[in-house]
Amino acid sequence: MFNFREKRIFERIIYSKAMLGALSILFFFSLSAVWGVYEKYHEAKQNKDAAFREFESMTGRVRSLESEVVLLKTDRG
Repeated sequence: MFNFREKRIFERIIYSKAMLGALSILFFFSLSAVWGVYEKYHEAKQNKDAAFREFESMTGRVRSLESEVVLLKTDRG
């Protein structure tokens, strides 16, 4: 274990203004990185939803065209 003086020196280093400043800068860089990842996630989710809506629209259009083709294959069509 640390004796009293060693513990006191350790606490002075940890709680110094420079250390707190460095930790706060590190915190803000980390926060910025997390925010960037969140923005990318949000954009990807919007793109996925738009692609799904377009897929559903195209699927409906294909079904509609297939039903029209079936009608055209009759003797009357």
